[in-house]
Amino acid sequence: MIDFILTTAIPFLIGMLLSSISVYLTMKYRPRGQINFVITHYIPLLDQITQDLPDLEIMYKGSPITKNLILIEGFLENSGYLDVSKEDIKRPICFVVPDGYTVREVTFSDNPPVFNTIMTASH
Repeated sequence: MIDFILTTAIPFLIGMLLSSISVYLTMKYRPRGQINFVITHYIPLLDQITQDLPDLEIMYKGSPITKNLILIEGFLENSGYLDVSKEDIKRPICFVVPDGYTVREVTFSDNPPVFNTIMTASH
């Protein structure tokens, strides 16, 4: 009987205690609601073309673009456990790009009426 208690019951109880602590800490410290941008496609559009044709000039709405044109496709995801309400939003959603890059065009396929999405870029 003592062997059963030492080899089975005590390790089981310790495991249950540690599992309970783990679940409690996970529930307590996970983000309530957090919006992340998940990149699904990152496509350098002109890499191969501009290597083969160095004198090629490409225009976008009348302005020349650099040879490092990139198409980024992704989606906004709530990684928290609660829906994000208007009261939770402290500042508009914005995207910041590295210095030297400019956002040329943004398209949303589904824009819920709850959010007023604003795109900004550093120049």
